[in-house]
Amino acid sequence: MLAISSTLPFLRPPKCMDSANSSTCQPSPFQVAFFYVSLYLVAFAQGGNKSCGLAFGADQFDQNEPKECASRGSFFNWWYFVTSTGMTFAYIILSYVQDNVGWGLGFGIPAIIMSFALVVFLLGTKTYRIYVVEQESPFARIGKAFVSLARSWKASLLRPREDKERQQDESSYQVTALNFLMKR
Repeated sequence: MLAISSTLPFLRPPKCMDSANSSTCQPSPFQVAFFYVSLYLVAFAQGGNKSCGLAFGADQFDQNEPKECASRGSFFNWWYFVTSTGMTFAYIILSYVQDNVGWGLGFGIPAIIMSFALVVFLLGTKTYRIYVVEQESPFARIGKAFVSLARSWKASLLRPREDKERQQDESSYQVTALNFLMKR
């Protein structure tokens, strides 16, 4: 979407011919909305990629086989090497392309590379190991934690006097426990 917004003329703000009148240089609300939706989609995709991609790749190796354990370590090394190389390429080459050739090509190159990576990923889906965990849903566990929190909060509101007495007992113990530090 960023490549599209930087390429198509109707998605770009108008060129400012008169610098004194800045109201003619403002983008339309649709252009601003399209741009922000594009940025938020990039952030959303990166959140899914960073947190799930590495874990999914590591799950492809069996922990019980020594050869695959060694391959898993190699996988992490290659993962970070390729990630660092990609970032270096993006910073050096794509910055040059965006500054000297155009923003459309500067955003288009990563879009093409990511599309190619998606196709390669989808072509391998039949060979991926998928582990089905037969436990309760993580959302159910989170819900139970919130219910437990609400119950304990409600119970603490009903017994404030007991809590104050317990805190006073604990503070008096702390004072007496440190009496050996007092100079006499």
